[in-house]
Amino acid sequence: MPLSEANLEARARRAYERGRANWAVRRAVLLPALAGLALLTCSNLRATLACVGCVTLVAAVLLWRGEEYAHGVRIGVAAGIAPLLLPLLAQSSGHWCTTTLCLFMPGICLASGVVGGLVLGVFSGGMTPPSHRFWWSAIVVTALIGSVGCLLAGLAGIAGMALGLVAGATPLLVVRTA
Repeated sequence: MPLSEANLEARARRAYERGRANWAVRRAVLLPALAGLALLTCSNLRATLACVGCVTLVAAVLLWRGEEYAHGVRIGVAAGIAPLLLPLLAQSSGHWCTTTLCLFMPGICLASGVVGGLVLGVFSGGMTPPSHRFWWSAIVVTALIGSVGCLLAGLAGIAGMALGLVAGATPLLVVRTA
């Protein structure tokens, strides 16, 4: 029985989407290896694993979606490396905070957020003007990857990273739009 044109088109579309999904998953599974570095120094295993799973799932969906979303994932991963690794390096350097007060780790998260924001601002220059889809995906991926590292400092670290991202990206974006 020959296939009708509509059936053939539907089969081709499903095969295309299946191929895109496979491509996206193959790239997204690299993120747990990168974010898994946090497992070496983390004290909250469940929260770290939840963040790693969340960033992997979000990145896979955005990569599957493609276009500006996929471009945002690539830039978001690049921008999220500093907020991921700098707190881990600081923690493994032997500096341990007391249980009552620690300003060192939130400060590291703030500084790493500024570096991540600068990366977002610099690498977004290829798009004129960057679309809201690009920004949404880049910021979400950066924040999720950075949260894996900044979880070491608790909510103060995550808030510091978010503040740093805004402080790092805003000047570059203001200058670019002027």
